[in-house]
Amino acid sequence: MKKILPVIAILVILSTWIQAQDLEFTLRYNADDDQYEVYTLPASTATTFFWGPSQISIVAPAEVADAPFAITSVASGAWEDNSQIYGPAVSPDSDFHGVGTLGAPVSLTAGEETLLFFFPNPAPDCVDGYRLFINNSDPTSADAGMLGTDFFNTIIGGPQGGTAGEQYAGNYANEGTACNTCNPDGPMITVTPTTLTLSSTGFASTTIEQLASATDECDVVSLEASQLTFGCEDIGVVDVEITATNASGFTSTETVAVTVEFDQPNLACIGEINLTLNDECQGLLIPQMILVGNVACLDAFGFEIIVQDSDPSNGPIIDGCGEFNYMISSTASSGTTTTGFTGDFSEDNFTVVSGADADVTFTADEINMVSPNVTGGTGLDDIASVAYQFSEEGTVSFSADYSLDADIIVDLLIIDFDGNVVFETSGDEVITNAGTIDIEEAVMPGNTLMITLQGDGFATGGQQSFVTIRDFSFSTGNLLGLDFETCWGVVRAEDKTPPAVVTTPANIDLLCVDLDGNNLATLPTSVSRCYTVDASTGATVPGTMASALRARLLARTTAPVVPTFTDGCSDEIEVCVSDAVAYGDDPDCDDVVITRTFVATEIAVCASASGEENPSVTASYTITFDRPTLDDLDGDNIEDVVEIESCGADPSVRPAPRASDYPFLAIGDRTFNLSTGTAVCNIGVTYSDGPSIVTCPNTYKFVRTYTVIDWCDAGDIRTFTQVVKVGDTTAPTFVGPNVETDADGTLVYGTNAGNICAAYLRLDDVSVTDNCDGDVTVSAEIFPNGDLTAAPIGAFTVVPGGSPELSSAIPAGTHILRYTYSDVCGNTGVTDYDFRVEDQTPPVAVCEDGLNISIAGSGANNGFAVLTPENIDNGSYDDCSGVTLEIARVNDSDLPIGLYGPQITLTCDDIGTVRVGLKVTDALGNMNFCWLDVLVEDKLAPTCVAPGNTTITCVDYNASLPNDITDASFAQLDALFGEAAGVDNCGTTITQTVSGTINSCGVGRITRRFTSTDGAGFTNTNVCSQIIDVIGIHDYRITFPTDESGDCMEVPSYDAVVAEELACDLITTTVDV
Repeated sequence: MKKILPVIAILVILSTWIQAQDLEFTLRYNADDDQYEVYTLPASTATTFFWGPSQISIVAPAEVADAPFAITSVASGAWEDNSQIYGPAVSPDSDFHGVGTLGAPVSLTAGEETLLFFFPNPAPDCVDGYRLFINNSDPTSADAGMLGTDFFNTIIGGPQGGTAGEQYAGNYANEGTACNTCNPDGPMITVTPTTLTLSSTGFASTTIEQLASATDECDVVSLEASQLTFGCEDIGVVDVEITATNASGFTSTETVAVTVEFDQPNLACIGEINLTLNDECQGLLIPQMILVGNVACLDAFGFEIIVQDSDPSNGPIIDGCGEFNYMISSTASSGTTTTGFTGDFSEDNFTVVSGADADVTFTADEINMVSPNVTGGTGLDDIASVAYQFSEEGTVSFSADYSLDADIIVDLLIIDFDGNVVFETSGDEVITNAGTIDIEEAVMPGNTLMITLQGDGFATGGQQSFVTIRDFSFSTGNLLGLDFETCWGVVRAEDKTPPAVVTTPANIDLLCVDLDGNNLATLPTSVSRCYTVDASTGATVPGTMASALRARLLARTTAPVVPTFTDGCSDEIEVCVSDAVAYGDDPDCDDVVITRTFVATEIAVCASASGEENPSVTASYTITFDRPTLDDLDGDNIEDVVEIESCGADPSVRPAPRASDYPFLAIGDRTFNLSTGTAVCNIGVTYSDGPSIVTCPNTYKFVRTYTVIDWCDAGDIRTFTQVVKVGDTTAPTFVGPNVETDADGTLVYGTNAGNICAAYLRLDDVSVTDNCDGDVTVSAEIFPNGDLTAAPIGAFTVVPGGSPELSSAIPAGTHILRYTYSDVCGNTGVTDYDFRVEDQTPPVAVCEDGLNISIAGSGANNGFAVLTPENIDNGSYDDCSGVTLEIARVNDSDLPIGLYGPQITLTCDDIGTVRVGLKVTDALGNMNFCWLDVLVEDKLAPTCVAPGNTTITCVDYNASLPNDITDASFAQLDALFGEAAGVDNCGTTITQTVSGTINSCGVGRITRRFTSTDGAGFTNTNVCSQIIDVIGIHDYRITFPTDESGDCMEVPSYDAVVAEELACDLITTTVDV
């Protein structure tokens, strides 16, 4: 689980409750309604305030008629004038009225008045001087004339969920009512703008009378100003708020401008100054360090300081030791705002740390941080951090969007130049694991902003955390300029800081056996005890630590256990280490303690003005070498039974214990095997053996007893017994079936049992050997479906390499084959093999013995037939599963033309014999094929559709056709009278004949007869003919001769009658004279 340091602040105010003594009261005269009103003013808010039994007493002038007030309740229950004392001896000019209530819940808002009750003016005319009773000032119940009546103001109550108590806090504006009408808008304020000049110490003051006056129809009881004293930070125009209050408590405010001026200070530079650098080898030069004269208001003015060191761009910040010129000048600024991560705030000016398992990326608008950077990251180097050092005063603001793994938070710090944390977020401020936090903080020159997302070095299980910094801005304030010329000086920056001890290792506990390998005191004097570290990181400089020293500093780890020293101004630090070894009073039995001390001395690169070197620093830790006790030994620290392999061993010879046979010490995560003749520090062991017992021709057993002694505690002796078995103790070596396996190592058998989905397994294809002489027996069992708790199939006696031994038929599925093998001493081994019987036999493919299929009709010239696998299948099957059928055309070699599929389509082009194949596939993809010839036939006669009957005039006939219609070509007839159509599934050919007679007048009938013939020779059975009627047209012109005359019997000459045949008529004329 990743842990990340504190988080960005969010402050959440849940609620504010009324606290004890939180209510003030006032009495006010309302001239418009001629009534007196009582108000309460709470200091805190309570949505539901349980107002309990309470009393507010009113003091009235004695001249008012003696009678209870007619109270009208508004809030906090029913109020009544419960008690009255008129003109008592102790205060004869006053009447006292105790107004009380049993209470009721009310909602109160801090700073807002709530009207509780009111009563009408009991007098004919207004009387001045009504007020509220003043506790501990007005008469008590014991005073003369008070008749034991208590008029103390008391308010009992409390907020919902709180504790009830006294809530009365006093009165306000209780000087007594006035009959003259006060201005409800408050007094009229007249202001007088004023100019002040700061003194040499940077201060100036004025009075309320100089700034304002107020008038009202009634008394002005107070006139106050928000500010009357001014300092350097006020130079310029200050808006001062004037508040006036009249006798009725009404207030008004006005603002008056106070101009704060200053006399130009007389300033000069210090020619030379000495400055001590901080731990980071930096210094900050501020105006107060280098200017003399009238310096009271330096903070109010703008100055630019530039130190001519290795990095003048960071202005007043001194980087490193040495002697540098500085320059200071006055600057005036009206304030600027820089947004985004560009310019001075670009990535190049940030210090970015990004571990191997984290990422930091910049854009012009955002910084994006992720840890770890990949979901599979180790999490071991997951820091993501950015830092920026400000060189001028201003305000930094930004928003941080975060999405964090559980328990992870993001750390944000602002650190001043001296290393002090001036702003830090805390874990309580991240309310959920995802959200947005807004930051706005003031920074000074030298302040550093740091944002870090860091885990605890553990893998995150795929979880990533993200932080996005956006809406970044930096704003500078208004700075005043001075009539101040630039001046110069010299700053001498010195390193006065010794190296820093960053980390010191924790004390270490080792064992007494580790002393020699960790004691520096026993190193030869030729081995240097000193080494060099990088002053910026604290890492050891390669090659500077002697290998023998390094080995003694490991303390059973992989890296030397050393403190971390750093120094900001040095490049390197020399570290020297020594050991102080302390033995106890009994060196052989007491623990040994080494105090290891490291002394770090900087290898100075900065010259000291005084010539003094910076002091060294030390860090140390202890290593305690503990001695074991027999409490580190128990019954689990020895094997109960050990076996020693030895065929034909002599029972009279008992072999000595092996190293692993002895009891062992378990100390933490370390174990130490004891052995005879040597000791582990103060722990020793001996053993003795009992008589041998022969258990089989090759094996015997005996009992061995170990005695363990702590030489430092002679009374503590532990014994352990162990059975030692010598001889043939190992089961035979077995090599399983020589059968193909799948990727998981499962044996795979194919079905081979005929027409059932099962397989016979050959069991004897195994081998077995034993390390000792004697027969080995082997048996086999099969556990169906891999269930070792079920009854097995078998057992089968197996003779490896003998005659084939087959199992019974084992059904398809996954099972376990168990071989059990034993030697003559009963050493038995069991080996289980997962195996699978699967269908490896192709299915049986059976095709029909010949098939005829007719082309169906589906429109003109579009006949087809669909042939499916089922049409040609004649009972194909598989032993283990159903089968899938597919069909394809095949060539003369029975190879598919195209792919096998669910059907093929036969068309008229296929009429004749078509070769097809049937593909049969079982559930495991085993395939088989069969083929046959299919006779494709066309059994459908065509139809014929003649053009419609029509007519033609004799004129058109004579113009387009021969006199004998049989002499007309079919093309002429088709063009004039239309073509016949033949409809057939496989196409058709149309032929025609024509007959008919036309008389001399051009009138007659023509008959066309059509025949549709398809490719199979079938003709149409329907009558297919067209009748064409030729009709006559009567159109002619007759021209008669003109009249002629002749003499007597003379027949004059005359023209003939002229007949013109314009159509088909045959005109004959005769003339009679």
